[in-house]
Amino acid sequence: MVVIGGAAVSLGYVTTHATSDIDLWTDPGPGFWSAVARCRRDGEAIPIAIVTIASPPYDFEDRLRFVDLPGLERLTIQVPERHDLAMPKIARAEAHDLDAIEDIHRQDPLVLEVLLERYAETLTQITVPEGRFRLNLLALVARPPVARLAPGADQIQAPGRGTLLRELDPAGAGPAPQAGGVP
Repeated sequence: MVVIGGAAVSLGYVTTHATSDIDLWTDPGPGFWSAVARCRRDGEAIPIAIVTIASPPYDFEDRLRFVDLPGLERLTIQVPERHDLAMPKIARAEAHDLDAIEDIHRQDPLVLEVLLERYAETLTQITVPEGRFRLNLLALVARPPVARLAPGADQIQAPGRGTLLRELDPAGAGPAPQAGGVP
């Protein structure tokens, strides 16, 4: 079973990270759903759903990692590699999404070059406008403690593009001109 989202953060990286639901990438099958129904009858009501929209990097499933949870005998849980897990969170970029990435980074620091590689791989998969995705990445990289992973991020080359911050302001002198040459 592949778990993504906040539950993947909690299960795979930061056990103290709070989440209110469990998002699944794949359908674990009828045996799992029967067990969930039994738990719900016993009063447990954690929302569990198969995600229908997410923006992971291309081929992220090749980098899934197994989660070892003592006591589980018939359930195998996998979560995305931490940089892969960050991409859907960056695409959405709500405060709790960026907080989750920060939690991962505090536990096991992200590597900026890998984050940028995953960003490039995700461009063909995103469900938000590319400009918004780029701005969301920049918002993450600017947040402490993540900003400490990238001193001088304004000079780092985005794969196949210019520097991260130069993409926002290519002329380096304010807003780009609109049609007719008027800023």
